[in-house]
Amino acid sequence: MDNLPVPEIKKEPLPTVATRDYVFLVIFFALSLLLSHVSFALFGLGWAISISLLLAASLVYLKGKLQFSALSYISLISTFIIAASFFVHGENNFAVLKFLFLIFSISVFFVSAGGFSSRRIDCFGIIFAPLSLVFNVGLINAPKVARACIKKDSGIGSKIAKIALALICVFPLAAVIVVLLAWSDAAFEGFVDAFDFDIDELLRTLIWAILYFAVVFPIVFVINKKMFKEREATASSRRGIDSLFVNTVLSVVSIIYLLFIITQFSYIFNSFAGLLPKDFTYSEYARRGFGEMCVICIINFAIIAISMAITARNENGELPFATRLLSVFISGFSIFLVIVAIAKMFMYIRNYGLTFLRLGTSIFMLLLFVVFAAMIIKTFKPQFLHIRVIVAAACIIMGITAIFEPYAVIASYNTYAYESGMHDSIDLWYLQYECGAYGLPKMIELTEDDNVYVADKAKEYLEHFRVRENYTGKIDWREFSVSNYIARQKLAEYKSGK
Repeated sequence: MDNLPVPEIKKEPLPTVATRDYVFLVIFFALSLLLSHVSFALFGLGWAISISLLLAASLVYLKGKLQFSALSYISLISTFIIAASFFVHGENNFAVLKFLFLIFSISVFFVSAGGFSSRRIDCFGIIFAPLSLVFNVGLINAPKVARACIKKDSGIGSKIAKIALALICVFPLAAVIVVLLAWSDAAFEGFVDAFDFDIDELLRTLIWAILYFAVVFPIVFVINKKMFKEREATASSRRGIDSLFVNTVLSVVSIIYLLFIITQFSYIFNSFAGLLPKDFTYSEYARRGFGEMCVICIINFAIIAISMAITARNENGELPFATRLLSVFISGFSIFLVIVAIAKMFMYIRNYGLTFLRLGTSIFMLLLFVVFAAMIIKTFKPQFLHIRVIVAAACIIMGITAIFEPYAVIASYNTYAYESGMHDSIDLWYLQYECGAYGLPKMIELTEDDNVYVADKAKEYLEHFRVRENYTGKIDWREFSVSNYIARQKLAEYKSGK
């Protein structure tokens, strides 16, 4: 047994790291410091600059290594538009949603343009693209990336990388030592205070910068060096489930939906005619069944997707005709529900005005319409890349929404609806506390309204605006935005003209 040969374990060779790679490493860490620094401020100019610079630097570094397609172009443009919108529109409730979608759109871009196999793009796993890049690409390859950057045959770059790594590791320790020495000696504390910097903030900035760098840099490096190996998905030889079983399931579901349409015909179509059913308020009518509609659409989507995946296909690789017909009916029914919900919501908005929830709901339903329309096309054309179309549509919708800013639309519409006589009243509280910088100019207009109560209430709310720090105090450059700047100028002009 002792004489048995020990199998040789072949180590995968590390990629060659050139001077260009080390330059990008330094630039990327510096930009990670900038991103970390702005992370402690509200969304504004700082986020727009740091995210745009990080993405631009990555694009320059990956020049010639990316494979552009329609989806990658759309996701990239969407990312830059959303990043720029932080500078234009600043901080509000929508900013958090934009940031989360921005992470998704960046991830979609790297997955679609980074040379990964199409199976990562053309399945609904693309929803988890950020997690896939972080765990399956970045973190899993981080040790290999680190070894490649500090290996001995990398020349001066290796020495610079080792020094930089040592400085990164020692800085938190040095910061703690400085703080302890400052606490223990008044003279040294005065010396430290003379530099006028916040050690706690510096320490937080460095820690978060290291995290950003450790998570994102390996992803970009791996794409540049093509350090991933994937095989393209091949057609399975499995026949799949007999279509009779699948069609039976789809038929039962379709019959239930058909009965629903017949029994609820007049109730549902009241929304298209703008008629309110008896014993309902507009809010009750619009909200009734919306949550259920969303759940039904999700169930329908799952049923259709699973049916297309497991059903045995004919000699031409197509689904049986009955399966396609039933799938189209269920998708069409889902679109019908979406259209009815939109009509009901428009009726609600027409009578009560816009809010972020009402506008956001309408935008979401628009995306659902695209989802099921793509599923219908996919049913008849198996080669149709429906996932890419859905993701691209989501990027376009979010990009357009970021440009026009929901709260700007809400403030303009509600003010117009009141001043034109469409609505008898206007929610001034919502203009101030929800619409923020977009509500302030409208509030100034309303101080001259013919309705004395509205005019006096607008003046009262403007006093609240005047004492809020975002519109009167000194503003951090990281939080600067065009909308806030205009609002502050309008408020200053209003105050000086009183």
